[in-house]
Formats: sequence, structure tokens, C-alpha cells
Amino acid sequence: MSKWKLFFRSLPIVLIVLAAKLVLTEIVKFKGLMELSEIGLILTAGIFLVGLMLTGVLADYKESEKIPAELASSLESVEEALVYSARSKPAALNAVELKKELMALSLGIYDWFLKKVSTEKLLQSFTGFNDTIQKLEQAGIPPNMVIKAMSDVQNARKTLLRVHVISRTNFISAGYSLLELVLTLIMVLLMITLFKGVTSEIIIVFFVSLVYTYMYLLIKDIDDPFEYDQNGALHGTEIPLFPITEYLERAKSRLETI
Repeated sequence: MSKWKLFFRSLPIVLIVLAAKLVLTEIVKFKGLMELSEIGLILTAGIFLVGLMLTGVLADYKESEKIPAELASSLESVEEALVYSARSKPAALNAVELKKELMALSLGIYDWFLKKVSTEKLLQSFTGFNDTIQKLEQAGIPPNMVIKAMSDVQNARKTLLRVHVISRTNFISAGYSLLELVLTLIMVLLMITLFKGVTSEIIIVFFVSLVYTYMYLLIKDIDDPFEYDQNGALHGTEIPLFPITEYLERAKSRLETI
């Protein structure tokens, strides 16, 4: 039912607009001030603005789709470095302990996406994980392997900060202001438009208000593609986190077989 989320969110607004129009025409007996053809230019301007905003947020959305896979790749690469290091220096490094520390960090990342962990606490976890990387250096692991592990951890942290910025930043606030103004104007014009009959009035007002309301909510929803609840459920346009959850399953399975 997640694909119908925006439709059901749009429906109350659409029904309010339609009810207001019917009250004006059927009860107040206000038929209208202009023909539907006379507001065509405003409707076209609304379509153009909606398309412009949608194109902008979709470009960011396509980039955001890569983030869960990039995170999973970085974490798996760190795990490989830890396993290699533990096998190289079994007397100095405990593979189980190293993997448990990485698993704790990985679970913290997943919980952060679900808003169960604050950004500050997650960044502290990354700082704490540096102690794990230092164990590799102290055990005499080749510098290139230590540097690679540090680089992968840094990439994961940088990726998460990108997510943090994306979630907190709206796409062109001035564009949203103009879009909201145009959509409000369209709704008002529908109220004062003269229709030939009640049937055409209901169909056109319902359809036009639904399309514009739905597209506005869609743009707002796409603008933050990481808006999960604490159960990880997708409510519409959120980017699936399956690359991370699948990595966690693989990491847990490998940990249990050690």
C-alpha cells in the first residue's frame, strides 16, 4: 500500500477544494467569473514549474540511490581488511573481537537511518572505531592495509554526512515558495471558473486539484529520500536500504562461523 500513500495524503485536500466549489455553485449560486479556457495559461505555468522542480529533485534522488550500496561496500571492505590483518597476526589480533566491533558500528549506522541513533552518537562511534584501526598498526600490519581500512572508514563517514545534509536541506526554497503560490492561485481560479454543468465541474476540479496536489507532495517526498520510520518501512519514495541489511546478514553469518 506504500505506493498509494501520496494519493491518500492528497485526497483530503482535493475533497476540500471540491466541496468548496460545490458549495459556491450549488448553495451560494455563484456560477463563476471566467471560462476554463481563460485560465489555461496559469495551468500551463503550473505544469512547467512542477516539471522544473521534479527534474531537480529527481537528479538528487538518483545520486542518493547509490548511497546504501556505497556504504555496504565500504563496510565489507573494512571487514576484509580486519580479517586479513587477524590472519596475518593471529597472536596479536582477535578476528572475532575485530568483527564484533565492526558489527556494532554497522548496526549503529542502520539504526541511525531509522532515527534510533543520533548523528552525534554515530559520529562518536566512528571516532571510537579508530581505536580498532590503531590495533592493526600496533600489531605490525603493513601500512598500506591500515591506510586502506582507514580510507574505507572515512568514506563511510563522509557518505553518512552526505545523507545528513540531504535530509536537512530542501531543494531551492525559493522554488517551493513560487510553486506553493502558483498552486494556491490555481485552486482559487478553480473556485471562480464557470463550468457548463455539475458533472464537468466535479470531474475537472477533482482531477486538476488531485494532479497538482499529488505532484507537490511527490516533490516534497522525493526531496528527502531517507525519511524512514523506526521499523524501516518504506512509505513511498524512500530509498531501500537492502544493500546494508543484506551486508549485515552476511557479516552476521560469517561471524557465527568463526
